[in-house]
Amino acid sequence: MNLKTFNIKDNINLYYVPTQKFKTTALSFYVHRPLSRKECTLNSLLCMVLRRSSPSFPKSQQLSRHLDNLYGVAFSTNVRKKGERQLLCANFQFVNDKFLKANTDILNSVLNLAKESLFGRDSINEEYLKQEKENLKQQILSIVNDKRQYTSKKCIETMCKDEPYGVFSLGYVDDIDSITSFDLIEHYKNVVLNSPIDVFVTGDVDIDLIKDRVCQMFDGISPSPLSTLPNPIVSDVCEVKTITEQQQIAQGKLCMGFRTGVFASDKDYPALMMYNSILGCGIFSKLFNNVREKLSLCYYASSSVDHLKGIMTINSGIEVSNFQKAYDEILVQIKDIEDGNISDMEMSAAVLGTINSIDSLSDNPFLTDDYYLGKIISGNIISPEE
Repeated sequence: MNLKTFNIKDNINLYYVPTQKFKTTALSFYVHRPLSRKECTLNSLLCMVLRRSSPSFPKSQQLSRHLDNLYGVAFSTNVRKKGERQLLCANFQFVNDKFLKANTDILNSVLNLAKESLFGRDSINEEYLKQEKENLKQQILSIVNDKRQYTSKKCIETMCKDEPYGVFSLGYVDDIDSITSFDLIEHYKNVVLNSPIDVFVTGDVDIDLIKDRVCQMFDGISPSPLSTLPNPIVSDVCEVKTITEQQQIAQGKLCMGFRTGVFASDKDYPALMMYNSILGCGIFSKLFNNVREKLSLCYYASSSVDHLKGIMTINSGIEVSNFQKAYDEILVQIKDIEDGNISDMEMSAAVLGTINSIDSLSDNPFLTDDYYLGKIISGNIISPEE
């Protein structure tokens, strides 16, 4: 899964991951924006509206029929948070022309659709905007029903208040109603089309042909660099903040946030990966074996790291009456690693689990994209094999 890089023009790059593992080709576009409260809702709503139609297929039914006629092309859009960036993402997955009858050119059809759908707009469909506003509201409001996700969201908002990372990438319900079709198309023309863009292709294709087509696609588009993007903010923490929210639920949720001070570009990052694996990844981790199995203080407990922000979170489902015991025991496990109390089994399981996790990236082209996007943003591009 070695990455090949082609510079299309300033602030537009094409990345190719050659593989014969799939009978499909994955084509993805990632527009980079600084994560901000001011525009996060606009970006999220724009992605939802772009998926509904295109200039050549102005009705959703027409677009769906066109995708079906191309042997079932999968087309999706979303926003993604990468450190203190918000990415507007458009993903296409389609059958490789090598497995179809002669004179079939799915690739060219998808590239044409991508060009006009993503970069050839001059208006926004009012009906679809109204529908997607309501859909976005429901999507944001429904997060409260997923208590684990909701607790993690509240933890990050509290922990990173007044930092870009604390902004919720899906946006905010309070901002939706005031967005007009004029606002959205102006944002699209003045902001989105003037932002850095990464294009990813994964599969077994003639990359020189695609490179030529991508160059044509961006003819007339000249994005500016994101000069407003800061380095990851590292805040001094003077005290532990504890936020408690009361809800009528059967299982309490505990989320603990830690600033590691280690980022993907740092030499200590591989050690942080191993630390996280030993602490809270899988059935051989300290959190699982000690807090859950031995002491029965939680229903689940796991840890994860955002390597672009240097933050680690620990999520746990608990009996509310056991909150303090679970909280204290989680800190005991952290102290245990600090003191070097790591068994051979814990270490070997963490190594194997980390390797398996990295190996599994090659099973999904969009996971491969996501991996390399993180490395590109961090400025430290290494292959999964490395």
